[in-house]
Order: sequence, then structure tokens, then C-alpha cells
Amino acid sequence: MAEPVEPEIEAARLTYRRKLARVFEMIIEQGIRDSEFPAQDVQASAACIVGSLFEGVVGPLASDSLSTDVERQNPAKSIAGFCLRGVSGRIESLPLDDLRGQA
Repeated sequence: MAEPVEPEIEAARLTYRRKLARVFEMIIEQGIRDSEFPAQDVQASAACIVGSLFEGVVGPLASDSLSTDVERQNPAKSIAGFCLRGVSGRIESLPLDDLRGQA
């Protein structure tokens, strides 16, 4: 996601990131309405989640050094927990297993 590419590919990346951020904005907005998340700048929070996912999950998962399922799942769970703590304002994470059915 960070390598230099042709302008058309970079435009597609940007479009994809914006669409993904919009999905997270809707989730955060719903969480605020349901009093699961505190009031916050929804666009900024969504952008931070997208950045965290691409930098913290996609990069390491693309590495050949992660050979087992557990090694591939651990970074993803850590980043998901980080993002949930960020938008929920809670020190403890919401259960990640609950998110599997929502993806």
C-alpha cells in the first residue's frame, strides 16, 4: 500500500481507503448512537482506524515471516483491540470474537 505505483493505481488505493473509512464512520456513528462509544470526531477516528489497519496489519501479514495461523492472527487481534480501545474509550477491549460475525 505504500510502494510507489502508477497514478491510476494510487487513485484506486485512495478511493478504496475512503470507502473503507466510510464503513468505519458508520460503525462509529452507530456506536455513539447506542452509547457504546463516546462522542468523538467520527471522520478522524475512522481515518485512524484505516491507517492502523494498513500500517499495522496489512504490512506484517504480507510478510513471509508469519508462517502459522496464530502468527498471522496475533497482529490482527492486537490492532483490532487497539482500534476498539481508541473509539470506545475503554481500557479493556470489547470481545474480538463478537466481531467475526459482523465482518
